[in-house]
Amino acid sequence: MIATLKNFFHNKKILITGHTGFKGAWLYAMLESFGAEVCGFALASKSTEDLSGLLGIDKSERSFIGDICDYVALENVILKIKPEIIFHLAAQSLVLTSYAQPADTFKTNVMGTLNLLEILRKNNLDPVVVNVTTDKCYANFDSGVPFQEGDSLGGNDPYSASKAMVEILSNSYYQSFFKSKEQSSEKYGENSGIRQQCHPRLATVRAGNVIGGGDWNDNRLVPDFVRFLSRNEEIVLRNPASTRPWQFVLEPLYAYCLLAYKLSLEEGSKYCSAWNIGPDEDSCVSVLELTSIFLNKWGSGDYRLDDNSSKAKEAKLLMLDSSKAKRELAWRPVLSVEQAISMTALWYKAFLEKKSEIKDFTYSQIEDFLTLYDNHRCV
Repeated sequence: MIATLKNFFHNKKILITGHTGFKGAWLYAMLESFGAEVCGFALASKSTEDLSGLLGIDKSERSFIGDICDYVALENVILKIKPEIIFHLAAQSLVLTSYAQPADTFKTNVMGTLNLLEILRKNNLDPVVVNVTTDKCYANFDSGVPFQEGDSLGGNDPYSASKAMVEILSNSYYQSFFKSKEQSSEKYGENSGIRQQCHPRLATVRAGNVIGGGDWNDNRLVPDFVRFLSRNEEIVLRNPASTRPWQFVLEPLYAYCLLAYKLSLEEGSKYCSAWNIGPDEDSCVSVLELTSIFLNKWGSGDYRLDDNSSKAKEAKLLMLDSSKAKRELAWRPVLSVEQAISMTALWYKAFLEKKSEIKDFTYSQIEDFLTLYDNHRCV
């Protein structure tokens, strides 16, 4: 399948919104390794240590710096590039930040997505669109039951609520404007008066918490680990009992690429829906368990619990049922939680020891992952 994807993406015109972010930079690098002509639209990198900066992505002539909320700037880039595939990752993606900046969170996540969809509709464009949301878009009552794509959407914090709104917005645009004429006529009748202007293939993907090298965001576990350890300090844990479906960053990104390929097929419209992309159940571990494994892989360090945890609590349990993706996309995770944590720890170790070689190390991790995935699929 790797060979098929490389052949498919070779010379394809790709736009990634949010390409200077953690996941966006990894996706940019993976698609480049496939031979794609990748462009990006995003805010400027916050630091020279951001992955996009380390890889030189933000300095590329195909890197366009702008705000997803700026309709004109985004439209100009899309009309200039004329992308065949769009991966929409631009977002305010932190739960705690959403408590401090709720209006900005809703504006970026909801209105930014609305801008993208309106540009496609008004300009009669037909790209494949993979819209990245989150596992936190579900109404979570800590039931312990993995979420399926048809479960109720919700969100008690601004970030989660904004992503639930993005899911509803995306479905609304697809159902109202982007379905093919044949599909819409079946639902509304030939004389319904609904004019179908364009037919982008649009799907949303809901992934769990990802880990991997190059993430320096505040209030994220692994970046916090590295900051504490680099100062020879104890790691301070805020919510040790919180459980998440931890996965190495390349796992969901590969699924996004696979979904884009499926959407591009002649029968691709059947993939225009929501998709859970999460690890197997044994990779859902608590913050405390993740910390213990990370320190073991790192080879040193200790932790303590924070008695003054933030009152802005995150959900205690989040697990996804990814059986639909396994069944219909032939996708499945290949790394155990220990392997995911090991690859993450190795990246940060390599960065701290020899920053000048981290670009080569990053691309080697991509190749190692793809080789492992190919070998796994052949078993």
